[in-house]
Amino acid sequence: MKILYDYQVLMNQVSGASRAFCEVGKRIADRDEIQFAYLFSENIFLKEIFGRYRPFLPNIEFKGKNFLNNKMQEFYCRRIISANDYDVFHSTGEGIYFKKNKSKPFVTTFHDMIPERFLNKSPRLKNRKTLTVIADRIVCVSENSRKELLEFYTDLNPDKVDVVYHGIDNNNIVYNENLYGEYILFVGVRTGYKNFLQAINSIIPLLRQHCDLKIVCTGATLSTEEIEFISKHKLDGRIISVGYVSNNCLFSLYRHALLFIFPSLYEGFGIPILEAFVNECPACVSETSCFPEIGGDAVSYFNPRREDSILESVTKVLEDRSFAKKLVINGKERVKHFTWEKSAESMLSVYKKSLK
Repeated sequence: MKILYDYQVLMNQVSGASRAFCEVGKRIADRDEIQFAYLFSENIFLKEIFGRYRPFLPNIEFKGKNFLNNKMQEFYCRRIISANDYDVFHSTGEGIYFKKNKSKPFVTTFHDMIPERFLNKSPRLKNRKTLTVIADRIVCVSENSRKELLEFYTDLNPDKVDVVYHGIDNNNIVYNENLYGEYILFVGVRTGYKNFLQAINSIIPLLRQHCDLKIVCTGATLSTEEIEFISKHKLDGRIISVGYVSNNCLFSLYRHALLFIFPSLYEGFGIPILEAFVNECPACVSETSCFPEIGGDAVSYFNPRREDSILESVTKVLEDRSFAKKLVINGKERVKHFTWEKSAESMLSVYKKSLK
């Protein structure tokens, strides 16, 4: 069986979705043939997992660069799709730049329902509605996402919607030394529904009480709003952005953190929860959306809209080390349910269904 993936998910330097496609693709490639149809990509996981790295016009910046890159990728993918040299086409994003081949199965993934929940007037919604109609099978990454998908798109046949959980790889981890002392870890995007500043505002009393305690963030550099927040609350040097990091560096950050905080108002899955589990980092997590489905009894839950709830959860994990140790033990058991091998097997099952 030959599976064709398009370029869309590889346009981001780093994302949970791109990691999932690369991890699952690697394992499917061990028994079946896969092809990622793209011209250029600086995606971290494509580089780490497949050894592929091809930036678009490196060191050259101009207006419209991203637009040109996208159009070139679309043109290339249309050519690959029209060649019909595949058994199943799995679109990795929301773009409908291609004409569906009626003789070949088309699979798409809904990673979450963020546009439907938070972006009511987004032009993305039209594409997403179309995808629910033309796809032969739809993959959701949690039962919660599947439930929400069927609630938003009531005409959608439930029988063509499958759940494929993400996984985690805990092999051959070599940890770097701790460079930051005592810290709470925040991973990924911090804007909007990610709820970062409200969470930090909630735990300012702890930062005042524990003068050496820091917040270490991965991802984008600190924004103007965040810098102003830091200045306002006199937290200079206490909130540190380390940028985009390699998998090894990321896992080391989990390993040395006192705890990991995930205050998002909504997620489709939440790979960082598994990352915390596998690196024995106690986690404080929102009680919303899919989080209980993924975290089980291995995290400390809080209401992300209530600052007192966030503070209580973080304080308990920070100051009750026996409780924190229990979470770590439970996490080591919980993470066994989520492996990339299981994800690949589930995805292959989806592709086989699409061929019937």
